[in-house]
Amino acid sequence: MSNIVEENFQWGRKIEITSTDGELYSSFTYEGVEYSRFESIFMYREGARETDIGILTKIWRTKKGGKRGKVNWFFRPVDICNYLGDHRPSWNHLFLASGQGKGVSNIIPLEAIIGKCNVVCISKDSRIITPSKSDLEKADYVFSHVFDVEDRKVSAILPDRIDNIRVERVLNWNRDKPKASAECSPRYMKEEIPTIPEGQPLKKRKIVSVSEADSLPLSQDGRKWFCELPWEEKVKEAHEHGTLVHMVNLDPSYTSSDVQDIIWSAFKLKVDAKIMPPRHSFKPSYGEALVIFKSEDDADFVIFELDRKCLIVGGGRPLIACNIALYEPDKTCNFPGHLIMDRMLKLKYDKRKAVFASHCAQANTIEHDMAMQWRVFQKRSDLWWEALLKNQENEISPCLSLMLKSCQSVEHRAAEETQ
Repeated sequence: MSNIVEENFQWGRKIEITSTDGELYSSFTYEGVEYSRFESIFMYREGARETDIGILTKIWRTKKGGKRGKVNWFFRPVDICNYLGDHRPSWNHLFLASGQGKGVSNIIPLEAIIGKCNVVCISKDSRIITPSKSDLEKADYVFSHVFDVEDRKVSAILPDRIDNIRVERVLNWNRDKPKASAECSPRYMKEEIPTIPEGQPLKKRKIVSVSEADSLPLSQDGRKWFCELPWEEKVKEAHEHGTLVHMVNLDPSYTSSDVQDIIWSAFKLKVDAKIMPPRHSFKPSYGEALVIFKSEDDADFVIFELDRKCLIVGGGRPLIACNIALYEPDKTCNFPGHLIMDRMLKLKYDKRKAVFASHCAQANTIEHDMAMQWRVFQKRSDLWWEALLKNQENEISPCLSLMLKSCQSVEHRAAEETQ
């Protein structure tokens, strides 16, 4: 861990409140720039393409002399894009983290701060002073909504407290004093965009080493705590809420992103999608995907529309959608193909006569015989399916060609009519 060079750093007014963390302060000054509590700040994180933004809610010096701060985070739209729903925020709109749990706040070393950021609250909440036109013109970012990290929902209702401090005190703290510069120091970042350019990371301050005993493991990974549920859990949850849809007859070369783009282009709905692996070892003639919608109404609407109309995707394929039933596998020991053998019955020889054996199944073992029978049955099954799908392809190809010709003739007539 590192520490700011002492000659460029100065503590501000000490807060006369007893704290187990150490000595609390209302502000500090570094290289002539004063940073106060409740100001919005940019923070550096190694390896990140964009700076982090948060409200500095607490400043203190540890008992070992370390310089620490506590930050309540802001989310950029890209950080919570899967939870925005119908919200269409612009690039300069942020979301204040709220609720309980990971993602609301972190303790940081003060050397992670690289400059001030002017974030203006434009909420209609009566507790918040309405910003002036000048305030909005000088703002780097604005926010009016919060994101609850526990419920993972966007809300226009501001919390009563931010880090156990009344929200009106945090968000109105500087309305009665001159505005500080809204831009980061040009020594650390560009004036217009708080983004790290490709191949040109932000320049950190000059720092010196201190003992490992004063290290802070949360500092550099402060924004990696917020992660999505595993896909399997999301599928189970979507199935319970009726938002899971099975898409069939896709082009085998499609990816999950392609399926999401299709749903957005046709229905203007944001979804999560994942291509299902082929059910057979040979090359499939069509692809399948599981799609998770934001609501049950959206899922029912898409199924109804695709059943009533015809949506043609790559290769002239009509897209098919239906509900899917998930079944938990039976975990009984009598499941076919899983045999329980008593190891003691298999030991026909004394341990002293044991010899080295390969980890692979040998031809003189029951495992080898069972595996060979299984491979024979699997090969037969693959051949059956391959023959069936080949016959289906031969039957469908003439219909697809005829349908494509009809579509082309319709487009040709429409073009002639427009001319």
